[in-house]
Amino acid sequence: MPRPLKVVALLLLAFLAGGSLSAEEQPKAAAPAYLLSAFVGFGTGQYYCGANGIGFLVVDIVGVGVVVYGLGSASGSTFSQGLQGAAFIELGGLVLLVSRIGQIINVFGAVERAKREGRLADVVPVINVDIRRTSFELGVALRY
Repeated sequence: MPRPLKVVALLLLAFLAGGSLSAEEQPKAAAPAYLLSAFVGFGTGQYYCGANGIGFLVVDIVGVGVVVYGLGSASGSTFSQGLQGAAFIELGGLVLLVSRIGQIINVFGAVERAKREGRLADVVPVINVDIRRTSFELGVALRY
């Protein structure tokens, strides 16, 4: 199996095999949801929040499939096959671009819902400076 297809298959399996949060688990940080939506796609940011990302997963798989089909068609021996392949590559790229923009917009709402339900927490900086004792504390904390 070609390497890109292995990556997509592994992402799909990880997406489908994951479980939901139990009542005993502590809330996770919200920042990875934004990063997953922006850089990975396939509905992973929504899934991290506990929201439904299946629609984005399907659209991204279709977009990748169209690009792969276009790459195969572009390697044809005639000029018209090359143009047809280029059109499919552009169409697949457009589908992926629109899907990614939709995921990035959608993840903000999914994160806010997860915060209200107590599944996600904000990561906030902690800076404490005490001049009298000459102490300095720098770090991050989860705010529920």
